[in-house]
Amino acid sequence: MRTLLLLVQLLPFALSIARDRRRWLLWGAPLRRADAFHQR
Repeated sequence: MRTLLLLVQLLPFALSIARDRRRWLLWGAPLRRADAFHQR
């Protein structure tokens, strides 16, 4: 049960990394983000 809870909590982080990695590999450089985006 604890493993499942940990996986559910880490899933958004893992998906974000996978999305950014795929974007960089297939379409060039990663998107530039404004400071407001990072503060949010």
